[in-house]
Amino acid sequence: MTSIGYIPNAVKRLKLVSAFKGYNPGVLDCIEISRNDQIMVVDDEECTHISTATEDASRCCVCFNPNRNEIVVLPLDKKLIKQRQGGMADGAAFDENKFAFLEFKDQAQGHTSEAIEGTYTKAASQLSAALDLFSDKLKDEKVAIDFIKKVNVICHIIVSEKFPRVSALEQNMMLMFALSNNGVGLSFEREVRF
Repeated sequence: MTSIGYIPNAVKRLKLVSAFKGYNPGVLDCIEISRNDQIMVVDDEECTHISTATEDASRCCVCFNPNRNEIVVLPLDKKLIKQRQGGMADGAAFDENKFAFLEFKDQAQGHTSEAIEGTYTKAASQLSAALDLFSDKLKDEKVAIDFIKKVNVICHIIVSEKFPRVSALEQNMMLMFALSNNGVGLSFEREVRF
């Protein structure tokens, strides 16, 4: 939550309040802000949020912020955008120059190669949905921003430390994702560097 009347520069730069006008709760009622040099972001049954709990370390996305920029964490699925057909990325972490969509699959097991591929495919689809929604909302005539040209957009699939990694599959998905999403990158790293 933000203090009343305060709008972070990263939110202003993308005109997110205008782009998502009419959403309940609104953007400013959803966000958390931090200037810490390291931030743990998690997704739980409530929403995507900043955590300080040590037990979240194995399943979180770590945002490294050495310049102590103002980092905004925006929960999407379960908060700003609820019950969207086809799913939605869990959240985003961003500053004035970088925007990272986050899809948490930290509960996924990945016991078979089909299960791993299924987890990755569903996550990529949810990230694409978020990217499309933001691109559409921001290009609206009231906002008139080319989202992927205004900021460096990247999408992250976050799995737990115990999830089996398949680098060939990941590399193939990264290529296919970029080709399908105007060059926007896909990462399987649990870290975002600002």
